[in-house]
Amino acid sequence: MASSRSPLSRTLSSLQIALLAKKAHKGKSTIQRFWQYVKRGGDNDCWEWTAQKGSGYGRFYMGVPYNRCMAAHRISYMLVHKTVPKGFVVHHLCRNRGCVNPRHLSAISDRENILEGYGLCAQNARKKRCVRGHLLRGSNLLPYCLPKRICRICARMLGREREKRRKVWRVRT
Repeated sequence: MASSRSPLSRTLSSLQIALLAKKAHKGKSTIQRFWQYVKRGGDNDCWEWTAQKGSGYGRFYMGVPYNRCMAAHRISYMLVHKTVPKGFVVHHLCRNRGCVNPRHLSAISDRENILEGYGLCAQNARKKRCVRGHLLRGSNLLPYCLPKRICRICARMLGREREKRRKVWRVRT
Protein backbone atom coordinates (compact mmCIF):
# COMPACT_ATOMS: atom_id res chain seq x y z
CA MET A 1 0.00 0.00 0.00
CA ALA A 2 1.45 3.35 -1.05
CA SER A 3 2.00 5.99 1.59
CA SER A 4 -0.26 9.06 1.41
CA ARG A 5 2.55 11.26 2.77
CA SER A 6 4.38 13.56 0.44
CA PRO A 7 8.07 12.83 -0.15
CA LEU A 8 8.73 16.27 1.35
CA SER A 9 7.63 15.02 4.75
CA ARG A 10 10.97 13.21 5.29
CA THR A 11 13.60 14.57 2.94
CA LEU A 12 14.44 17.28 0.42
CA SER A 13 16.42 16.18 -2.62
CA SER A 14 18.46 18.65 -4.65
CA LEU A 15 15.71 18.57 -7.32
CA GLN A 16 13.06 19.47 -4.74
CA ILE A 17 15.21 22.31 -3.40
CA ALA A 18 15.61 23.56 -6.98
CA LEU A 19 11.81 23.44 -7.39
CA LEU A 20 11.36 25.37 -4.15
CA ALA A 21 13.91 27.96 -5.30
CA LYS A 22 12.04 28.48 -8.61
CA LYS A 23 9.99 31.68 -8.83
CA ALA A 24 6.48 30.43 -8.18
CA HIS A 25 4.30 33.01 -6.44
CA LYS A 26 4.31 36.74 -7.19
CA GLY A 27 7.90 36.55 -8.43
CA LYS A 28 9.15 34.90 -5.22
CA SER A 29 10.43 31.38 -4.73
CA THR A 30 8.91 29.17 -2.04
CA ILE A 31 12.10 29.52 -0.03
CA GLN A 32 11.94 33.33 -0.25
CA ARG A 33 8.26 33.24 0.74
CA PHE A 34 9.14 31.02 3.70
CA TRP A 35 11.89 33.29 5.06
CA GLN A 36 9.80 36.46 4.63
CA TYR A 37 7.59 35.22 7.50
CA VAL A 38 10.53 34.83 9.89
CA LYS A 39 11.50 37.57 12.35
CA ARG A 40 15.22 36.92 12.64
CA GLY A 41 17.37 37.83 15.58
CA GLY A 42 20.96 36.89 16.32
CA ASP A 43 22.36 33.44 15.58
CA ASN A 44 21.58 32.22 19.09
CA ASP A 45 18.22 34.02 19.42
CA CYS A 46 14.86 32.50 18.55
CA TRP A 47 13.67 33.32 15.04
CA GLU A 48 9.94 33.82 15.49
CA TRP A 49 7.45 32.64 12.87
CA THR A 50 5.14 35.58 12.10
CA ALA A 51 2.56 33.96 9.79
CA GLN A 52 -0.14 31.36 10.45
CA LYS A 53 0.19 29.26 13.60
CA GLY A 54 -1.58 26.20 14.91
CA SER A 55 -1.16 25.27 18.60
CA GLY A 56 1.78 27.68 18.72
CA TYR A 57 3.64 25.97 15.86
CA GLY A 58 4.21 27.88 12.62
CA ARG A 59 2.31 26.60 9.57
CA PHE A 60 3.43 27.21 5.97
CA TYR A 61 1.58 26.40 2.75
CA MET A 62 4.08 24.76 0.41
CA GLY A 63 2.18 25.39 -2.83
CA VAL A 64 2.77 23.65 -6.16
CA PRO A 65 3.78 20.83 -6.54
CA TYR A 66 3.11 19.85 -2.90
CA ASN A 67 -0.20 21.64 -2.21
CA ARG A 68 -0.06 21.15 1.51
CA CYS A 69 0.57 22.92 4.79
CA MET A 70 3.62 21.88 6.81
CA ALA A 71 5.11 22.78 10.17
CA ALA A 72 7.44 25.74 9.66
CA HIS A 73 10.10 24.41 12.04
CA ARG A 74 10.21 21.15 10.08
CA ILE A 75 10.75 23.03 6.79
CA SER A 76 13.47 25.16 8.39
CA TYR A 77 15.24 22.03 9.65
CA MET A 78 15.03 20.32 6.24
CA LEU A 79 16.31 23.38 4.36
CA VAL A 80 19.52 23.17 6.41
CA HIS A 81 19.92 19.43 7.08
CA LYS A 82 18.10 18.07 3.97
CA THR A 83 16.43 15.20 5.86
CA VAL A 84 14.60 14.15 9.01
CA PRO A 85 15.61 10.54 9.73
CA LYS A 86 12.82 7.98 9.65
CA GLY A 87 11.24 7.54 13.08
CA PHE A 88 12.44 10.96 14.26
CA VAL A 89 10.67 14.27 14.88
CA VAL A 90 12.01 17.83 14.83
CA HIS A 91 12.42 19.06 18.41
CA HIS A 92 12.74 22.64 19.68
CA LEU A 93 15.78 22.83 21.95
CA CYS A 94 14.65 26.32 23.01
CA ARG A 95 11.13 25.06 23.92
CA ASN A 96 9.60 27.91 21.86
CA ARG A 97 7.02 26.42 19.47
CA GLY A 98 7.13 29.44 17.18
CA CYS A 99 10.92 29.32 16.70
CA VAL A 100 12.30 28.33 13.27
CA ASN A 101 16.00 28.95 13.95
CA PRO A 102 17.74 25.81 12.58
CA ARG A 103 20.31 26.03 15.41
CA HIS A 104 17.47 25.53 17.91
CA LEU A 105 16.10 22.44 16.15
CA SER A 106 17.23 18.83 16.37
CA ALA A 107 15.91 15.48 15.18
CA ILE A 108 15.15 13.11 18.05
CA SER A 109 12.93 10.08 18.54
CA ASP A 110 9.28 10.63 19.38
CA ARG A 111 9.82 8.98 22.79
CA GLU A 112 12.66 11.39 23.65
CA ASN A 113 10.52 14.32 22.49
CA ILE A 114 7.64 13.30 24.76
CA LEU A 115 9.91 12.68 27.76
CA GLU A 116 11.55 16.11 27.38
CA GLY A 117 8.12 17.77 27.54
CA TYR A 118 5.81 18.78 30.37
CA GLY A 119 3.06 16.17 29.92
CA LEU A 120 2.02 13.61 32.55
CA CYS A 121 4.11 10.83 30.97
CA ALA A 122 7.21 13.02 31.13
CA GLN A 123 6.50 14.13 34.71
CA ASN A 124 5.99 10.55 35.89
CA ALA A 125 9.09 9.32 34.06
CA ARG A 126 11.21 11.94 35.86
CA LYS A 127 10.00 10.90 39.33
CA LYS A 128 12.67 9.14 41.38
CA ARG A 129 10.55 8.44 44.48
CA CYS A 130 6.89 7.68 45.23
CA VAL A 131 4.72 9.92 47.43
CA ARG A 132 5.86 7.99 50.54
CA GLY A 133 9.56 8.33 49.62
CA HIS A 134 10.30 4.83 48.27
CA LEU A 135 12.60 4.51 45.24
CA LEU A 136 10.84 4.05 41.89
CA ARG A 137 13.27 1.75 40.12
CA GLY A 138 14.42 -1.81 39.73
CA SER A 139 12.47 -4.59 41.43
CA ASN A 140 10.58 -2.09 43.62
CA LEU A 141 8.73 -0.62 40.60
CA LEU A 142 5.55 -2.35 39.43
CA PRO A 143 5.56 -2.38 35.62
CA TYR A 144 1.80 -2.77 35.05
CA CYS A 145 0.48 0.33 36.81
CA LEU A 146 0.38 2.62 33.76
CA PRO A 147 -0.10 5.57 33.35
CA LYS A 148 1.05 6.15 36.93
CA ARG A 149 4.01 4.48 38.59
CA ILE A 150 3.74 2.76 41.96
CA CYS A 151 6.28 0.96 44.11
CA ARG A 152 5.74 -2.57 45.45
CA ILE A 153 5.85 -1.42 49.10
CA CYS A 154 3.01 1.09 48.57
CA ALA A 155 1.07 -1.42 46.47
CA ARG A 156 1.23 -3.92 49.35
CA MET A 157 0.12 -1.26 51.84
CA LEU A 158 -2.80 -0.22 49.61
CA GLY A 159 -3.79 -3.88 49.17
CA ARG A 160 -3.86 -4.44 52.95
CA GLU A 161 -5.95 -1.27 53.47
CA ARG A 162 -8.38 -2.38 50.75
CA GLU A 163 -8.70 -5.84 52.37
CA LYS A 164 -9.44 -4.26 55.78
CA ARG A 165 -12.20 -2.10 54.24
CA ARG A 166 -13.66 -5.19 52.55
CA LYS A 167 -13.75 -7.10 55.84
CA VAL A 168 -15.47 -4.17 57.60
CA TRP A 169 -18.00 -3.94 54.75
CA ARG A 170 -18.73 -7.69 54.92
CA VAL A 171 -19.34 -7.47 58.70
CA ARG A 172 -21.88 -4.64 58.21
CA THR A 173 -23.99 -6.57 55.67
